Amino acid sequence: MKNKLDDLRSILAEGNKALDLHVGIISQIKNNQYSVIALDSAYEQIEEGAEFDLNDTYCKEVYDQRVTKTFKDVAEIKEMQKHPVYLALQLRAYIGTPIMVNNKVWGTLNYSSIKPRNAPFFPSEYQFIENQAKKVSRILSDNL
Repeated sequence: MKNKLDDLRSILAEGNKALDLHVGIISQIKNNQYSVIALDSAYEQIEEGAEFDLNDTYCKEVYDQRVTKTFKDVAEIKEMQKHPVYLALQLRAYIGTPIMVNNKVWGTLNYSSIKPRNAPFFPSEYQFIENQAKKVSRILSDNL
């Protein structure tokens, strides 16, 4: 398990650097519970092992719709200004994608930052995170 966790953290560190974001999370979602499995973060407010109600995360739509979702600046979206994640952590930029294992949504891979982005996420960034999610899926599949 330790090597798997190191591999997952390495993927997150690579993603934070490539996307210029500061919080990378691999979550597992079971019974509407969002659990932080692996983390690469510049902030101390989130820890590995932390659990949240899925409805209180930006990842809910990613999980429900099985698509990559992004926000360049949550603060600019009126209906998002009262979102629990924004209120608690002030995370403004976000990109998340589902992690599929055995054709089911196992969890999410997501990156965020308290700094907003100047521009929307590019198609190449969608491709990057989706490719990372495939790598994560392979790591998880090999260890299930």
